[in-house]
Amino acid sequence: MLKKHLTTMEESGYTIDVEGKIIIETFCGIFNLTNYERLKSDEFADPRFSHDFNVLSDIRMTNSKFNNEDAKRLVNFLYKNIPKTGNRKCAVVTKTPQQVVFSVFFEEYSKILPVEVMTFSTVEAAMDWINH
Repeated sequence: MLKKHLTTMEESGYTIDVEGKIIIETFCGIFNLTNYERLKSDEFADPRFSHDFNVLSDIRMTNSKFNNEDAKRLVNFLYKNIPKTGNRKCAVVTKTPQQVVFSVFFEEYSKILPVEVMTFSTVEAAMDWINH
């Protein structure tokens, strides 16, 4: 059963599809490390959460300016929570060139994690990769 959880970021949140073994994260508006940590902490505490579930992270609706250091900080947060990170795939769906650059930095720095990260421009392509 799908259940959406909204964080204190008004429109951002996540959905855990237990049957599909996937976590769908949707980020909207301001996206920074504090908001990311809050959403991930809520996600980790959710009783339906499993570190074995793949992740689709949709950042197309964000309007923040990301940089190289932001990507490093996000990976460091995940590294500190490595027992919850698990061995899985993470598809990042982007829309703008700036989001693509951030996602590529995130892919590169994520190599220290047991997570395979790829960047996509459509949800369909991301889901196809996750499911194969």
